[in-house]
Amino acid sequence: MAGSEYDGLDPLLIAAIEDMFAALDPTSFLDGPDPQASVKAYEQMVTGDWDGDIL
Repeated sequence: MAGSEYDGLDPLLIAAIEDMFAALDPTSFLDGPDPQASVKAYEQMVTGDWDGDIL
């Protein structure tokens, strides 16, 4: 990946981070005490649309 945003980063670290995100179970975020807040947090995480609120 010459010229990518990953230049200079440890490839093992990148692989570990990618593995961590691949292992996330999205439904585990929906089991909290406030399902609406859980859905909002998950959507913000997936879309990257941050509204500035922490639930």
